Amino acid sequence: MEAECTRGPVYRERPAKGRVFEDDCLELFLRPQSAPEKPALAPYYFGWEINPAGALLEYRAGIGTEGERMIGSGSGRSICDGSGAKPGVEPVFGILRDEICGTRIAFDYDWHSGALVSTEIKKAAGEGQPTLWTVNLFVPWADFGFQAVPRGERWSFTVNRIERAESGAPGLATLVSGTGIPAFHQPEHFAGLAFGD
Repeated sequence: MEAECTRGPVYRERPAKGRVFEDDCLELFLRPQSAPEKPALAPYYFGWEINPAGALLEYRAGIGTEGERMIGSGSGRSICDGSGAKPGVEPVFGILRDEICGTRIAFDYDWHSGALVSTEIKKAAGEGQPTLWTVNLFVPWADFGFQAVPRGERWSFTVNRIERAESGAPGLATLVSGTGIPAFHQPEHFAGLAFGD
């Protein structure tokens, strides 16, 4: 993923599982198929959010009652009342239940990905040229319980971007369409992704 910014990115150094959504960041959401024999999408998706410093926040998100039940209580050790994701808490942990655009979503911040992340901030080449920052994200198939590409399956996904202003509301951009204003956690609007046979 690559983001082109018209100004230097706004971010802080953060720990793993830090609140990168409070910075400029890029997000990838992947929603797998329920099972190889079931063409329906799973009642959950996975999220990776990365800021320009390379801080990664990864989680599973259960959709509705079934998705919430399937992600359970994370590790079984952490709190499930959302207090581990309240403003100012960092790193983020536990289960946070929320309703976004009419959809119940339970975020399992105890889930850990095997993802590898690298970022680079490229200074402007000349006056008036944009600053670039790039993200390289490698997500292993093992995160989804696979050893290789799940041939023949149909998943859904979206890529989102938050561009923080020094003050005021952030700029939001998403691949999700048909929602009016950008709202990221709307899995029913994710784009299709097919893995060939």
